[in-house]
Amino acid sequence: MPEAGSRRVFQQRFNELLRRERVTQKEVAEICGVATSTVSTWSKGLNMPRMDKLERLAAHFHLPTSSFIEEREPEPGFDDFTYAMQNEFQELSEADRQLLLSLAKQLNHARRKRDGESE
Repeated sequence: MPEAGSRRVFQQRFNELLRRERVTQKEVAEICGVATSTVSTWSKGLNMPRMDKLERLAAHFHLPTSSFIEEREPEPGFDDFTYAMQNEFQELSEADRQLLLSLAKQLNHARRKRDGESE
């Protein structure tokens, strides 16, 4: 994707995040360790953050960095939590993946039991 296209995608996703999370440019500047004027250039689509700043931003909001720069739309049903879990899941060993899956099943079982749902 050409640089202008990347900036446009980032600008849209970034401004959407600020609105959704009700975060100010000043707060983002503090999170990323940059000047508010730098964040303003991101918001206007004039520049994009360096990778280390993008990673800080993504980590703060529990999002994969790709959510800011990939042009494709998120799959239906994939909220921010799901993307964050998917990103973390990829880093786990197979044994840890199985443990996490088992834990999720136990939590769902307990929720169904609590809510009086049949298995």
